[in-house]
Amino acid sequence: MRTHSRTLLAARARFDVVAMCSPSAIGKAGREVFDRVIELPEDKPLVEGLAMIREFAERECPDVLYMPSVGMSLLTTSVSNMRLAPLQIAGLGHPATTHSDCIDYVSVEDDYLGDPACFSEALLRLPKDGQPYRPSQLMGTIAPRKKNASGRVHIGIASSLMKLSPSFLSACKQILERSKVPVVFHFVTSGGDIATLMHLRRVVLSLLPRQSVEITAALPYMNYIGYLNDMDMFLSPFPFGNTNGIVDAFTVGLPGVCKTGREVFERIDGAMFMRAYMPGWLVADTAEEYVDAAVRLANNREEREALRKYMLEKNIVQRFFEGRPEVFGEMVLDLVDKQKAEHAPLRKA
Repeated sequence: MRTHSRTLLAARARFDVVAMCSPSAIGKAGREVFDRVIELPEDKPLVEGLAMIREFAERECPDVLYMPSVGMSLLTTSVSNMRLAPLQIAGLGHPATTHSDCIDYVSVEDDYLGDPACFSEALLRLPKDGQPYRPSQLMGTIAPRKKNASGRVHIGIASSLMKLSPSFLSACKQILERSKVPVVFHFVTSGGDIATLMHLRRVVLSLLPRQSVEITAALPYMNYIGYLNDMDMFLSPFPFGNTNGIVDAFTVGLPGVCKTGREVFERIDGAMFMRAYMPGWLVADTAEEYVDAAVRLANNREEREALRKYMLEKNIVQRFFEGRPEVFGEMVLDLVDKQKAEHAPLRKA
């Protein structure tokens, strides 16, 4: 909803846009994005949902299959290996190549791309303002920031559990060892149950001392925003970075550090920082540079506060919500028209 709904809504000027998903995967605001919503069964085997999708395609012959995300679901990974339309496009809701013969294009903003060789698909290269985001529907009034009088630097890490890689946790250990001021890492997780949180705690405490770690389970959205607001800085995980987490941090003016790379899931963070005109040294090319930048940010309060003031006064998060959502539909229609022209029967002289 936050990253793809505006382009889909704008595409309705040129297409009938039909969503197919389980009822629990879409809310009232989400339904308003589409011309139609076809509900897939939640209480039946996966193959029955796939059969419904196949029957729809055979009956209505869609021009395009567009998948905002491929991954995190058996349904989407299965559909990405089915031929349901002449033109099939994957978005980067979970950013990586599919390696599927049934996905013709991947839709990616130009500054998110990284190395084109990382993709098995052809590239539908949107301009960097071609997929503007939408503020969270759950955003409310942000409570005033609490003053930090502890003398410690509180570092927020808003991340799903799977992004907390060994290389990232190793960087956290190095930041702690090199920082001249005491730091506390706040792991604000999304997803996971008590067992996975206990495992995370065991893994993290094998690397970091107990007094330097706080692990928080998933919070209601505005509680989470308030938690971020009370942090001094944030770290974006790597190699798989964040998107919504960066928007949330920038909403409260929280400066942070990220790492870039050749894969699109590494590239997005740095591109978002650059869209918001953040200093280039906050975007690291290597793990060593990442640690250097994090230590610098943690140990320079005046620099952190100056960044925070700039972020809030300039309302830099607004840059993520500005752009031309109509470009996506225009470019897809061009592909459809080109494909139809190439396959049109030749007229006799």
